[in-house]
Amino acid sequence: MARVLLCHSNDAVAPALDIALSERNLIILLSKLYTPGSACSFMNTDVPHGFSYATFRAEPDELHYMSPTRDGAPPGPMHPLAELVHAVVKDILDASLIADGREARSR
Repeated sequence: MARVLLCHSNDAVAPALDIALSERNLIILLSKLYTPGSACSFMNTDVPHGFSYATFRAEPDELHYMSPTRDGAPPGPMHPLAELVHAVVKDILDASLIADGREARSR
């Protein structure tokens, strides 16, 4: 599912988890934002000693960026190619969700 590595930084006292998601799992997690009734998360129990599990959660931008822990900081700039990919994927998922909703209502 994911590769989880325990990393120690020379600058930090506490260890940090470095989590690598495959492209497949990243896309699945993203699609969960558009799936009605989804918990928008998945769990990985293949974690280093001392940890019980790692939860991967997706949040809509509106919710994520208004979080009080962000102190109102807006998102940073993205590379133009990343902006294009974001826009295309969002358009595809939005169109798919609308089509699925129409199909469900017509039944």
